[in-house]
Amino acid sequence: MGLLDFLFGKKAAKHARRAMKLALPSKGGPAHRKPRSDGPDTALKWATFQNPISRPEGLVRLGATSEVAGTHHRLDAAKAAVAALSRHKEVRSDLFREPNNPHDSNAVQVYIWTKFLDGELIGYLPRDQALALSRYPAEMPISCEISSIRTDGLQYFVKLIVLVPPKQERVRRGWER
Repeated sequence: MGLLDFLFGKKAAKHARRAMKLALPSKGGPAHRKPRSDGPDTALKWATFQNPISRPEGLVRLGATSEVAGTHHRLDAAKAAVAALSRHKEVRSDLFREPNNPHDSNAVQVYIWTKFLDGELIGYLPRDQALALSRYPAEMPISCEISSIRTDGLQYFVKLIVLVPPKQERVRRGWER
């Protein structure tokens, strides 16, 4: 019994193996055909803008890089950030806890600042990272830095790094055991 059989049953596993076989590149096979498209290829239009490191002093990275949630609701802020980065200007960012959020009491807002934008909400930390930060007391400083923004002009994907005080300081101040 294979893994696919175990997970999906024999019939579903058979279809999954067939689909994987068709997806593998073979000479003249389906993977070598160009996909049908009614318009220009949008994959070629994606651009990534890197942000120079702007880490507040005394803070260290907590976990992996994550994507800001909800940027599709705040396109003006995302466009302003891309405009600044495309001109090689710094985009500063910060995190603010939002305990009164009706959807998630652990919600953490992500705000950005540019030369022309003074503290605009761009989105929220993903729920799992907000939950991880909720184990620390509210008086512990948290921050972030935007590492990059990827866009095709319609969609914006903002990547950030969460920053917290170093472990020794968190333990010394009683924020962590």
